[in-house]
Amino acid sequence: MLIGIDWGGTKIEGIALAPDGRELLRVRADTPRHDYEGCIRVIGELIAQLERTVGQRGSIGIGIPGSLEPRSRLGKGASSTWLLGRPVERDLELALGREIRVENDADCLAASEAVDGAGAGANVVFAVILGSGVGAGIAVGGRAHHGPNNSAGEWGHNPLPFPNVAEIPGAPCYCGRHGCLETWASGRAFEADYARHAGAELKAAEIVARLRAGDRLARLVWARYVDRVARGLSVVVLKGDKIVFEEYQNGHSADRPWILASGTKSFSGVMLAAAIEDKLITGFDEKVADTIVEWKNDKDKAAITVRQLLSLTSGIDAGQIGRVPSYAEAITEKVKSAPGTEFEYGPVPFQVFGELMTRKLTKQNETVYEYLDRRILKPIGINVAFWRKSNGQPLLPQGASLTAREWLKFGQFLRDHGKWNGKQLIAKKLLDELVVGTRANPAYGLTFWLNRDGKGPSGRPGRRNAVMEISENGIADGTADMYMAAGAGNQRLYIIPSLDMVVVRQAAFGNWDDREFMSRLIGGGKRP
Repeated sequence: MLIGIDWGGTKIEGIALAPDGRELLRVRADTPRHDYEGCIRVIGELIAQLERTVGQRGSIGIGIPGSLEPRSRLGKGASSTWLLGRPVERDLELALGREIRVENDADCLAASEAVDGAGAGANVVFAVILGSGVGAGIAVGGRAHHGPNNSAGEWGHNPLPFPNVAEIPGAPCYCGRHGCLETWASGRAFEADYARHAGAELKAAEIVARLRAGDRLARLVWARYVDRVARGLSVVVLKGDKIVFEEYQNGHSADRPWILASGTKSFSGVMLAAAIEDKLITGFDEKVADTIVEWKNDKDKAAITVRQLLSLTSGIDAGQIGRVPSYAEAITEKVKSAPGTEFEYGPVPFQVFGELMTRKLTKQNETVYEYLDRRILKPIGINVAFWRKSNGQPLLPQGASLTAREWLKFGQFLRDHGKWNGKQLIAKKLLDELVVGTRANPAYGLTFWLNRDGKGPSGRPGRRNAVMEISENGIADGTADMYMAAGAGNQRLYIIPSLDMVVVRQAAFGNWDDREFMSRLIGGGKRP
């Protein structure tokens, strides 16, 4: 006989199954909330009741609302906070007097659905639990995928995407953050939302009963709840040549383009590599003043290299984030610091690069966008929905709008070191230069954020933004070769060559933690 226990935040349920999967008996009891020892006792009583009634002794598996830290085996990530830091597995085995197996309840759900449920036949199954808390699990090949930290598939502590003003910063979560899905999409969050507006506390079932009876407030609270659940996540993950997870929420779809914001900047880095290969530019350390000749009379500007320009270490005033000057205006900005000594994030260097490329392309009668399209976009098959222009010139710091899948192609091209459909479009050694940091900021290469600990940006007070905070501590505890393109609103293109993985995230502001997201996706490891 097989015995399964579902240890939830509201109820604890047990089931006895025959070896062929037939249900023999099901029992349940209310969860003694905030009473760890009481929960252990109830589980023992339910197992005893199952075995006594059926008349057989069974092997035991227990799903808990959280997981066990792989080494210490202490409870973590549990909405039932009284499990946190507890030796759950050991205490259960001592209480029951036999060996048991403890797993995350969402992982159990994902594996079950993959074997004979809604995900039967699918290689990858993502399953969500919406109960007292919010959880999710992943099954691969019909087996639960735990990840190195036993946190793979975690979803409840992603921030709520597309928050409105009333949803910022969101309620505090037991994990220490604000606005997690846990605080919006759980049963307790649903009850709390109703209580805030009704002035009365009701159980979720009672609220739903009122909804069905035509209660207007219950209907509005329910609509908000459904909307928040639907906003849960919009992300595409490419592993190898196969999309293994793709989800769109809040009316979005695979066909809907989204502005990349500063995620656009990385196209300039790749365009530089292409221009060097095409001998339009002699190398990364070519002087900008060799082309923008009016800079030759300025000692500081005359020393600036193309590498310094796109690594944002040229010393030139980078300009105000969100305000993009024309190419002609950009080249008139003054130098604030010696080239190569300080990092400053802003749009001006990219527009200077646009002017440099404009002049380089004059002889072949080609615009900057025409070159970018011919050399990079068309060979990869990237369909740009829209690229903002000024005076007919593409805005290089922030102008592109692409669907998630089109941006994914760009990431795949980078992951494969410049190859597309078996053809080397740009030499690997040139693209490798784009992911080398500088002394001024080891966490930023040429238009890409690197998985390195870096010093904070040296921008003037008031000029920091969410993207720039990446420079403080690196992207995540993950693989050393990870790098990304990033834009305002938390647009992300993560490239992880060693894992053969590309991840796209598109969103509309809200809180986002790159380190936490990547640690949950790929697990631990240390940056160099």
